[in-house]
Amino acid sequence: MSELIDDLGKIRSLIAREMYLSALAENYSNQYNDEENALKTINEAIEIYPESSFPLITKLEICERHNNISEMEETLKRFERQNATANSYTNTFHLFQARLLALKGKINEANAIVDKKLNPYLPSYTIKRIKRRLLDNHFNRNKKN
Repeated sequence: MSELIDDLGKIRSLIAREMYLSALAENYSNQYNDEENALKTINEAIEIYPESSFPLITKLEICERHNNISEMEETLKRFERQNATANSYTNTFHLFQARLLALKGKINEANAIVDKKLNPYLPSYTIKRIKRRLLDNHFNRNKKN
């Protein structure tokens, strides 16, 4: 994986650089469980590409993985402000909103968002997977507290 990420970093284009930083941050988070370097790297991408939603989505995933609720809240607020009129990101916003609530122990509120905001637009098997992940977040949070 590291070799693929390194190869991506050698491509000289703006989109490749954005993708490289996101992939590198994900790699720090997922492979090395290194939240500090993951956030440092993705924050660099957010600073360089402030109009792009993709680094914000990556940051939300990193925060979720590491149960970093405060960073996730701030990132979700920024994501919402940045995409206030972009219908293409509505489901993504609601999905991360539900995941955040589950991490905060508010599983019923998280499920309500899924039922009200996502269920009408997604297949039932996807809704089941989302709800299973919400439960995982909820139980993982409770294990750590």
